[in-house]
Amino acid sequence: MFVVTRRGTFYVRSFSRWLEAAAVGPELSARYLQDLRTIIGKSPQMASGDAAGRRAIKLAELVGKESRILEIVAGVILILRDSPAPEIKGGE
Repeated sequence: MFVVTRRGTFYVRSFSRWLEAAAVGPELSARYLQDLRTIIGKSPQMASGDAAGRRAIKLAELVGKESRILEIVAGVILILRDSPAPEIKGGE
């Protein structure tokens, strides 16, 4: 749901596989990113072409925002946990 690097940075990667596995629509991802953007003041998503996260948000920028960020993360975790497991198709 988010990454904290050795460089002391923070970013969000796509968690579409989790949404798919939990049978939750993309609205959850969009709301999660928007809520984090509102708290942090900029997009938390990993920048295109920045696989190492060198341009990620510095942890120092999150000081004082940690509890609000963790509330958002906890809310998404609850939604994912409470989602019905998708039906597995295929052989038995």
